[in-house]
Amino acid sequence: AEVQCAVRHCDDDFTAHELRREYRRLAHRYHPDRHLDRAPAERALLARQFADATESYRCLVPVVGARH
Repeated sequence: AEVQCAVRHCDDDFTAHELRREYRRLAHRYHPDRHLDRAPAERALLARQFADATESYRCLVPVVGARH
């Protein structure tokens, strides 16, 4: 939920560039390949957060792009 809120936190002035930057920041933070040394349960949680960020980004790209 935290990841979705971070990516979906966009106001009317949020540009496609800003959305992409925020998504890339979150993807870098939660990408499963960055956490191979973690416990399996923690890796699963991070993978889910990565998937949530990706899903949110894919939903918002057409919306933000249509505004600009």
